[in-house]
Amino acid sequence: MSAPVADRVAALGEVMRSLQAEGITVEDIGVRRPTLDEAFLQITGHRSIPAVA
Repeated sequence: MSAPVADRVAALGEVMRSLQAEGITVEDIGVRRPTLDEAFLQITGHRSIPAVA
């Protein structure tokens, strides 16, 4: 599962606290930077169109 958030570190802490409060064990969790395509989609609201040769 992935979810874009403004503050990755704060969101990760909130998610972990919520899961632990519900008794859910997490085996692996992490954060990553968005890809260029994901950033473009977030800014423009649509996917980039590949150039036709």
